[in-house]
Amino acid sequence: MIPKSGPAVSRRMMLQILAGGAALAAGSGLSLASEARIGRLIGEAKAWPTIAQRMDFISRALRGTTYQEYTLIGGPRRPERFVVRDDAFDCVTFCETVLAAAIAHDIGEFEQVLRTIRYHNGIVTWRERNHYFFEWGQHNIENKTCRAVVMDGAVELDKTVYWHRELGGGGLR
Repeated sequence: MIPKSGPAVSRRMMLQILAGGAALAAGSGLSLASEARIGRLIGEAKAWPTIAQRMDFISRALRGTTYQEYTLIGGPRRPERFVVRDDAFDCVTFCETVLAAAIAHDIGEFEQVLRTIRYHNGIVTWRERNHYFFEWGQHNIENKTCRAVVMDGAVELDKTVYWHRELGGGGLR
């Protein structure tokens, strides 16, 4: 029963309020559902003593999540937005999310760790995003998130790859 003293809320108005809340949540980093799921996984993963074991636990828990291309927002002429989600991943965002959750001690630290992993120097702009795996590895070794692993028989190659004209260049050297 709605009190007679207050205005009645129409179904349309209620849907607009709910849609506005969803849009607000989508515009921020973590949604409440994502925050709860990732936070729970971070908490449960604390039982495992090594990052490798925590990564194994978290990746198993997220296995089966929808694969989706182009999960990040931004481009050379479109402002970059920091995106955190747990409902769909591409290959790279899955790995970044698992690694950040394995490193973070709590949900508050998770977003900062993810920024550091995904963007060179943690600066959220399209040009600072680690677009290629070689620069992802290079930057995450520089920032001490990862360490280099040398395998027997490995050969070092010095190559520069430019795929986006906006990143400078136009071919493989």
